[in-house]
Amino acid sequence: PVGVSDRLRDKDVEASADGLLERSGEFKLQVRAKIFAKAPDLDVKLQIAGQDLATLNAFFKPNDAVQLKGLILEGRSAVAIRGARLKASSYVRYKGLRVRIKKSEERGGLSAFFQTFLASVTMGKQNAAGDGYDRTGAVELERKPKETIISFTLRGMKEGALKVSSQAH
Repeated sequence: PVGVSDRLRDKDVEASADGLLERSGEFKLQVRAKIFAKAPDLDVKLQIAGQDLATLNAFFKPNDAVQLKGLILEGRSAVAIRGARLKASSYVRYKGLRVRIKKSEERGGLSAFFQTFLASVTMGKQNAAGDGYDRTGAVELERKPKETIISFTLRGMKEGALKVSSQAH
């Protein structure tokens, strides 16, 4: 139940969804929020399994110029937003990860080459073997002016996942 009455105003609202993400990986999403809180109060948990990253390239803006390859075997992320602060943690087990950053209007060919090179060196090709994947990445962020709650949540998840992948050498 959700509403603005005194009885419901400060109650948590919870929702969940699961399914197939882009005909590739399975996902489970859980959200808990105080919808009418004066300051944002939100928890989001996302689990992904078997996600072919190449299927997500269509969702990058053309000016992002990012191309992904690889497979997320298992990924989990949790985000807690309280007011303008966010805490996120991620766990990702993947293989065959490749990041390619293309030339764009803002990014020349040489810059794109070095960014791609640094991304691939930083991320490594996989962390699925041995115990290299048993790591989490955690971040704490401040919400930017005019940043939506959804964008803030996704930024926290992304930065947490990048912390995990940057540890896997």
